[in-house]
Amino acid sequence: MTVDPMRVENPIEERILSEYRGAMRGSVEKSYTSLSEHLRDWRSGEEIERFWRSFHGANQTLLVLQGEAAVRARIPEIGSALAAALRSDDPRLGAYKKRLAALQSAPGAKLEPARTELRTMLATADSTSDTAHADIRSWRNLLAMVGAFVTILMLIVALLHAIHPSFLSLTAQIPNAGETPEVWEIELFGLIGGALSAVVALIRIQGFAGAYRLPVYQAAFRLPVGVATGLVAVILLQGALFHAVSPQKGSALAAYAVLFGFSQELVLQFLDRKAAQLIGAARTQNDPQTKPASPAVQ
Repeated sequence: MTVDPMRVENPIEERILSEYRGAMRGSVEKSYTSLSEHLRDWRSGEEIERFWRSFHGANQTLLVLQGEAAVRARIPEIGSALAAALRSDDPRLGAYKKRLAALQSAPGAKLEPARTELRTMLATADSTSDTAHADIRSWRNLLAMVGAFVTILMLIVALLHAIHPSFLSLTAQIPNAGETPEVWEIELFGLIGGALSAVVALIRIQGFAGAYRLPVYQAAFRLPVGVATGLVAVILLQGALFHAVSPQKGSALAAYAVLFGFSQELVLQFLDRKAAQLIGAARTQNDPQTKPASPAVQ
């Protein structure tokens, strides 16, 4: 976007814009010196958020620096940003739409003092969008931490069973039970069921990933959960705690582990609904899943 040189008259505003440009350039050129630094930034989202704060700040500052024609041309953009960021029942949205409609047709003398007002409107939309993305990052971090914890726990259980087989017995007290699979084998078959569930989740992704790729983490989360549900279900099954299904011979446990590993899909749908709410709040008008909104400025 070209800045009208006639508008860059205030050295303070020019310095602010230069600082925004420098911050944005620094975010793009950021290089990590250690893995811990990279992981810390991944968890906090500091660099991504710094980049967007810089971009939003520069974009807002342009409203003060640009010429009248350029500012007037950006009024529909501001209206669309507000419509995407604010809920339809937000009382501010209606007031903003009316004000933008009035400014769209206002003469230059009235548009000039409204630059700060337009900047405030755009800052409101940007702030709401930034908050929505922060919520997505927090939910992604929660999924990653719980998934890592479950993975480590399942590895510990398999290791303990390998060292002390009596630690966890999956042998059913039935005639001709046959050879009982090891715990790690049950976990492996549960992983297969979890992988099938992850494939189903990935198929449902329809084009939106965003900066934090939350749907991908939702799908990956199903892998360790599939391992855990498969193992726990087999333990309960062999302990005769399911009245509808009797304990099974060793050769049938693999199929049950896969089935129970996949059955978590029904339980985890509430996670998908929660994630869909967070992603919906962060979508822009350019996202393919966003329903066409009515024009922001009538």
